Amino acid sequence: MKQRVRTVHTSRTMMFDELYSLISHGVFNEQDIVDLNLLNKLSKSNINKTLKFLSGLYDFKSGNELWKVFLFLWKLAEEPDRRIMTLLYALYKDDLLYQTAPAILKTPHGKKVMVENILDAINKAWPGHYAQTTALSGAQNIDSSWKQAGYIEGKVRNIRVTAKPEFPAVLFALYLGKIEGLTGEKLLSTNWVKVLEVSGSRLKELLSQAAIRDMIDYRQGGGITIIKLDKILTRIVS
Repeated sequence: MKQRVRTVHTSRTMMFDELYSLISHGVFNEQDIVDLNLLNKLSKSNINKTLKFLSGLYDFKSGNELWKVFLFLWKLAEEPDRRIMTLLYALYKDDLLYQTAPAILKTPHGKKVMVENILDAINKAWPGHYAQTTALSGAQNIDSSWKQAGYIEGKVRNIRVTAKPEFPAVLFALYLGKIEGLTGEKLLSTNWVKVLEVSGSRLKELLSQAAIRDMIDYRQGGGITIIKLDKILTRIVS
């Protein structure tokens, strides 16, 4: 039996523009999305297919705490951070995107990101799982998702660049660590934080900015780091 892989990337990208449209309109009811064509597709069939992938990836149900935190931080963020947060959300939910992340992150800044390297990563992670046409489509969609997030530039050149996250993206990365059961200093060394590619000093600066805004509790002293994200959840409830 083939291993089940959670992914939309064999058919779609992380779909930032479509997600942006839904959030901008504040509409998450599936029937309203279809009736209003908020996904800007040419056919009802394509609307329904895209919506299925979109709702499966981001699960924008009212009771989903991860979605609530994402939406709260989205409203505080500028577009570059929104793109990075969307990538983090997709990485958390999409196996294909997550397992192939090193193919992008290990590409030196200023060098070309090779779709072939992403394809190799897919085949190594799931040997024989995908037909090569499907695997190639997945690799191309993964490349596009990182491009949407600001880690790759150029339609043809495909050059690896540095994303520049601010505190909303950092808080979302920390929250992903929190729901994995991590606390304190360990929150600063998760794979989610590593995706942000910020130095230790810059990370502390961004955490201090969030603390000044009363978004989190953040203290350091005596070799102990205290990071508490409860204030975010309190604000969502209130």
